[in-house]
Parts: sequence; structure tokens; C-alpha cells
Amino acid sequence: MCPDGALNEFNIDARLNGAFVALGLLYGGGDFSKTLEVSTRSGQDSDCNPSSAAGILGVMIGYTAIPDEWKSGIPAIADTKFDYTNYTFNEITASTVARALKVVERAGDQVTASEIVVPFQAPKAPALEQWDVDPPTASLLSYSGAWTWSDGWEERPAGMGRAKWTTRANAQATLQFTGTGVVIQGEYDEKGGKADVMLDGAPAGTIDAREVFNVNDSYYWFVTSLKPGPHTVQIRMQSANGKASGTLGIEGAIVYGK
Repeated sequence: MCPDGALNEFNIDARLNGAFVALGLLYGGGDFSKTLEVSTRSGQDSDCNPSSAAGILGVMIGYTAIPDEWKSGIPAIADTKFDYTNYTFNEITASTVARALKVVERAGDQVTASEIVVPFQAPKAPALEQWDVDPPTASLLSYSGAWTWSDGWEERPAGMGRAKWTTRANAQATLQFTGTGVVIQGEYDEKGGKADVMLDGAPAGTIDAREVFNVNDSYYWFVTSLKPGPHTVQIRMQSANGKASGTLGIEGAIVYGK
């Protein structure tokens, strides 16, 4: 759903960035440095795009054909684990090769100590995949008139703006919107609580606002493919023995469709 980018100029579109990967490969002409330069200078997601283009070209030409200026720094870090993973460069390379060899074997061909026989396969176009969510149409911040709040909520800073926060059991927030989908945006916290969600009067899931290590979510709950028209979302803090389950900070919502 990419709610952070919805209705903002910085949003990343896979169609554009996929085209810039192809552009680098096409006009790079098999030259590693030029491929990187073209895909980088195209703009948009200009760290990932040259990485993707260079990865594809690297597989095509082989590691030894990659110019030394682009790989001379690898030995110094080859046995250092990447941040947020359990792999080093050498370990992830070995893992990738092992999986590639299994694919070759499953296709019915041979892998020996000195030779890999890769089967020839004619290209086959995959099924066309279409994004089935309507475009974003509105941003309904927590302090907009689309929201109503029971007692127990207070407005405080959050992220790049403001949010309505509560630690009260059974505190309720209600959103009225018109569209075919909606994302509820919120803040995660180490003391984050749980809340029940109702959509048009029917149970529709649970929000868990507890912060999870190394996960940077920006939304609590979403729904798509609704019937066009008006809808109502109600969010109620869960309680146990009369006490709230934790904290909840609602920033607003992004509406999709009409």
C-alpha cells in the first residue's frame, strides 16, 4: 500500500524504476561502469536501480570480468556480517550458489565437481500481474474532521507530524471515509497496546502497536477491494481487568478509490 508515499512526490513507482534498470542495461552496452552510470543518472530510486542493473550484468559477464575498481574493496569486508543479517558476503554468495545448483539439478541436468550443465529453456512470458488497489485519493490526518474521538485521547507530536494518543481502556476512534480501501497510519512503541477494529459494524481485525525490533512499519491496519462509497472504521482499545493494553498513537488514514 506504501502509505508513506501516497499523495507525496517522493513515492517510488516500480514501472519507472524497472524501466531505468532496463535503460542502464540497454545503453550500458555491456560496459559495467557505463551501465551503473546510466541507471544512476536516470534518477528515481537511484541506489537500488544501478545495483539491480549491475547484478544482472554481473551474472551475464561473470565475476572475473567485473572491473577491479568495482570489486577491489570486497576482500576487506568479505567475512564481516552485513547489518541486520546473519550472513557475510562470502556466506551469502555460497548460499546463493548452492541454491542455484539445486535448481539446475531439479531441472534434470548435471552438477559435477568440474562442470555444470544448464538446460536450455525457451523464454516463457509470465502471467500479467496487475495492482488491484485503486489509487490514493485522500489523506485524512488525525486532526481532520473525518475523525471523531471518545474521551481519553490527547494530541502529541509523532513522526513528522501529530497523532492522537491514548492509554485508556476502551477509548474509541471513529473514521468516516468514502472509497474502496483505507490504511490506518500509526506509531509503534515498546509499550504499544492492542485495539479491536470494526468495519461498517463488523469485526475486521486487531491492531498490535507493540514495536518489533528492526521493523519500521508506519501503518496499523488496512483493507482493500471495498464496495465504492461511504464506510466507517471504529478502533477501540482493548482492556484487561479495567486497564488498557498499552499505548496507541493514530496519525491518520490514507483513502484509496472513491
